[in-house]
Amino acid sequence: MPYLFLFHIGPVQSFIASARRTRDLWFGSQLLSDLSWTAAASIAESYDPSALIFPFFSAGELRLQATERNVSNKIVALLEPKESCAAFAATVKLAVEQRLGSITNKLYHDMQGIDFKRDVMDEQLKDCLEFFWVVLPFPYEGDSNYSNVRRLLEAQMAARKATYTYQPVTWGSTHHKSSITGTLESVIPQEIYAKPEKQRAKELFDNFRAGPTEHLSGIDLLKRRGEFPEKAFARAFFLSTSHIAAQPFLDRLEQLSKASEQSLKDAWKKYHAYIEHYLPTLEHERFRREAAARPHTILGRADGALLFEEHLTEHANKDTAILQQALKLFADFKKEVNRVAAQKSSAAGNEDLIQNLEIDPYYAIVVADGDEIGKAIDTLARRDGGPQSHQRFSQRLALFAGKAKQIVRDHRGTPIYTGGDDVLALVPLHKLLDCTNELAKAFKEALEPAFKKALEPVLEDMKVPTLSMGVVIVHHLSLLQESLELARRAERLAKGVKGKNALAILISKRGGEQSIIRGPREKVNVALEQYIEYYRAGVIPYGLAYELRTMYQQLLPIEQRLSDELKEVIWSNAKRIIKRKMELPGSKVRQASTSQRKSDEEKKMQDALAKEILLTLLSPIEGRPAQDRLFENVTIDSHEKLIPLPEFINELLIARELAEARQLAEGTKITLTPKTVEGMNA
Repeated sequence: MPYLFLFHIGPVQSFIASARRTRDLWFGSQLLSDLSWTAAASIAESYDPSALIFPFFSAGELRLQATERNVSNKIVALLEPKESCAAFAATVKLAVEQRLGSITNKLYHDMQGIDFKRDVMDEQLKDCLEFFWVVLPFPYEGDSNYSNVRRLLEAQMAARKATYTYQPVTWGSTHHKSSITGTLESVIPQEIYAKPEKQRAKELFDNFRAGPTEHLSGIDLLKRRGEFPEKAFARAFFLSTSHIAAQPFLDRLEQLSKASEQSLKDAWKKYHAYIEHYLPTLEHERFRREAAARPHTILGRADGALLFEEHLTEHANKDTAILQQALKLFADFKKEVNRVAAQKSSAAGNEDLIQNLEIDPYYAIVVADGDEIGKAIDTLARRDGGPQSHQRFSQRLALFAGKAKQIVRDHRGTPIYTGGDDVLALVPLHKLLDCTNELAKAFKEALEPAFKKALEPVLEDMKVPTLSMGVVIVHHLSLLQESLELARRAERLAKGVKGKNALAILISKRGGEQSIIRGPREKVNVALEQYIEYYRAGVIPYGLAYELRTMYQQLLPIEQRLSDELKEVIWSNAKRIIKRKMELPGSKVRQASTSQRKSDEEKKMQDALAKEILLTLLSPIEGRPAQDRLFENVTIDSHEKLIPLPEFINELLIARELAEARQLAEGTKITLTPKTVEGMNA
């Protein structure tokens, strides 16, 4: 009798999240994906590719997937028994362990002649992965409904994973622990840390890719130095968090290079040559040839991390003279950049855009997950014949995973993991909203064909699954483990939105302040895009959000409950503050100063623009009075869900961060014109 076989490799979150550098994060996720592909390939070789349900590959696709290996850590197959289930599961597990052994052996080969605790590393690697498997006959107890049996199989797996089989630790000791996990023993010999500072830093980096004070476990070392022999090109497809944060500045540099390429190159070469000679441990701040389609016009193959002074301080090893000279050459480079930028703005008649270009140190982590995928699989199975429908659905998910990786790269980001309906990626702020929109669009386009074939009669009310995304905006030096946890938190918030297809964005400033927004993705996008435009046009002062917050906190009662009357008072105060900001003589809404005479037509246009901005900003805030002069002759949706003022403030703060990144990247002037010409009546 055939049986459904479910094989799981873990742990996922803890294994991937144990990371200090992007390299650690990328390799950890790629390793799990690679080992999962090995398990799937082992099943396909033992039986036939058609035995696989999730993931599902044809024989040709299986060969193509040998390069990228974007596979989830859960494998489902329908098998005709050739041997006992336990024996077959042991065969799959052995294939995975052998693959891990081949990757580890390559690392050992590359590290010949370097002293480290290999025996400890071997024990840690044996203990780092978890393997779970469960089976059920199909049909099960006379039930041939695939959806029912699959749900039972998933429940059985959940029970198995909750049944712990603890083994005594074989690698424990009192030696220094990993700087990343804090639990595993370091495999780096302790004698290295007693050496002079410069020698220690160089030896730690050259041999282990470790920082001057880092201790690495065997798993950390594999992430830091491991490679996949069969797909050497893929090892370079990751960039540092600092490079992602610097991407808006790098895009602007590409623009400026058209005006004065040689002077910018000369300034950069002086700085970079000094870094290469005097700060050799910074040589890892360079991405490989395959990591981008072409080198940057000015920086070449150098990583954007070199654009942040804190990296110089870290690698100077307290050598004040070297650090000061490096900072001077970096300052000279920035001075030349600002000179060229000012010259270009002046030539275009945009003198008001002349200002020093400051690199924003923030970037985004995007975590995406499909909505109600299990429900979709069950519904398709009821309509389209069980396992075969799941196989077709798996193919559509694999198509999305491949597209998602390219979408992230097209938006200057780094895909960390794309498998099934899951995406984990690092994205620069100026491309964030475009990237999330493209991912959602690609997800819908990939899955739609699976549902169009079976829309009636069972699926007439079934919608194509949507993609919900959680985003965290963090400082480029924030701990990756903590940043990932914030990204997962944002994802959970998005998944909690009614109807889903949601987007949640959390910005975590380095000083500790956090701002969160969430809602249907399209609605959040429309609001943020509008506010970004206002910020770039200069009609929203940067301090507006903080002034609104101060007002709200002053009016908020001790019990923090707002009556309808108090909500209306808060709304009226928000209107007063925003209106006052726009009526200041220097406001961009009032382009001409008060001393200049404006024509009636100009005044009418400015009044109309001011009213339009007020309506846009105030309409979504709760407490909106039933009658207000601002809304005369304006159609307002009475069913629109209004948001509390703190949520509106968070939207402004997040939009400001995104607006600064876009303005840095593009450097173009935004001019607003009203959609109507009715005057301000507020």
